[in-house]
Amino acid sequence: MGGYIIPPAFVNALEEGMSVPVFLRLNDANKQNQSEKKIADAIIVTDNDKIKLSSIQLIENNQGATLNQLLVDKIESKKNAIFNENNSIAIDINAVLQLNVSSFNLSLDVDKSAFAPKEHARQSILGNSSVNSFSAVANYDLGVFQSRVKNAQDSSSSYFNLDTLLAKAEHHFNINASAYSIGKSNSNIELYRAMYERDFNGLRFAIGLMSTWNLQSLASLTVLSSSKIYAASIGNNSSSRVVNKQQSLTPIYAF
Repeated sequence: MGGYIIPPAFVNALEEGMSVPVFLRLNDANKQNQSEKKIADAIIVTDNDKIKLSSIQLIENNQGATLNQLLVDKIESKKNAIFNENNSIAIDINAVLQLNVSSFNLSLDVDKSAFAPKEHARQSILGNSSVNSFSAVANYDLGVFQSRVKNAQDSSSSYFNLDTLLAKAEHHFNINASAYSIGKSNSNIELYRAMYERDFNGLRFAIGLMSTWNLQSLASLTVLSSSKIYAASIGNNSSSRVVNKQQSLTPIYAF
C-alpha cells in the first residue's frame, strides 16, 4: 500500500477498525505547516482490499485555527468514503484528506480559504441562578472607644453597623443600618438602605430607600442634594452582564 508493506498486525487492526489522529496541514507556496496537536480522530477500515474512512470526529479548539463551517460539513459528509490510489480523499477543490501510510495518521491539507475568522466575545450574560433557596449574608462593624482627660469627665462612644443581604435566586433585599452611642440617652439609629434589587439578563432593577450611590451602579448622582432617597431605577449596568475589559469595547450604559 503506497509503496509500503503492511505488517499482518496492522492488517488485522484495519479489518476491525483502526483509530488514527488527524492533523491540520497548511499548503503554502514555500512550505507545508502541520499542526502539532490533532484536530480530529478518525477510524479507518479495510473494505474489499481498500481503505475506507469509517468515521471522523472533529475536536473543538478555542485557541487554535478554526475551520469554516462549510468545510466542516463537507468533512463530516465523507463518512464511508474510499481512499483513492494516492491514499487521499478529496474534500473540495482546496482541501484533501491524506493518509500517511508510513506513520498511519491523516493530514487535512488545506489552503488559507479553509479558515473561519476568529471571533472574540466581548461580553456575556450570566444564566439562571444555580441556587433557588433562600440565602443570607450579614456584614457588621462594631466600634467602642473611650477617652480620659485629666481633671475632666471621661467620655465614651460606640457604634454598630449592619449590612444584610437576603436573596432568593435573582431577587435580593438589602438592609444597611447603624446604631450610634449605644446605651446612652443620645443614642440613635440610622437606616441608610432598604432596597429590593433584581439583577438578571443584563438588566438591574432597584427600588426602595437607597443612597445616591445605589440608585445605579454608575457613580454618585451629585445632582441630588440628599444622600438618602426613595427611588426606583432600571439600567443595563448590571452584575449579570460580564464584560471582557481586555477587548476593545466602549460600553454605553443607560438608566
